[in-house]
Amino acid sequence: MNKVLVFVEDPGVANMVIDFPDFFKELNFKFQIIANNFASDILSKKSIRHIKIVNKKELKNYLKLKEFDIFLVGTSENKNSLALNLIDIAKDKKILSIGLVDMMANYNFRFSGSSSNPLLHKPDKLIVTDENTKLKFINLGFEKENIYTCFHPQEQRIKQLRKTFLKQKIEETKINQRW
Repeated sequence: MNKVLVFVEDPGVANMVIDFPDFFKELNFKFQIIANNFASDILSKKSIRHIKIVNKKELKNYLKLKEFDIFLVGTSENKNSLALNLIDIAKDKKILSIGLVDMMANYNFRFSGSSSNPLLHKPDKLIVTDENTKLKFINLGFEKENIYTCFHPQEQRIKQLRKTFLKQKIEETKINQRW
């Protein structure tokens, strides 16, 4: 059975992982979500169980007690992100690391840390939300066969909300519609 650790700190990637609990349960994967910053706030508002970890010391203590097969880490341009620490730990322990990237903004800083090397803390694989983001990482030197594109789940949620709103609005005003 796969054991997955998910780390998020950024609101964009937090929106990517909102559906992960149901997804992992369907796959029968054990998982834990850890978060900090705005991502922790978003997960709390959505009633998604997670552990708030805010610094390296807390992270190291947490990892002493756990074993994982996969690290899924969301990134931002934060040069001191715990995601970068997790990627480095994964390399040392031979754990698969997968970066989650919600958009191409600041793509060249997502895995650089405080260096000028945009791939210094490069994960083994990437999941990105669109082809433009994928191309940016390929241009940085990330292997295209290790980048997977998915849609951004927040877009799907917004589209569904729009459909629901339009349906309710039209049904409520059917009698005296004006266009």
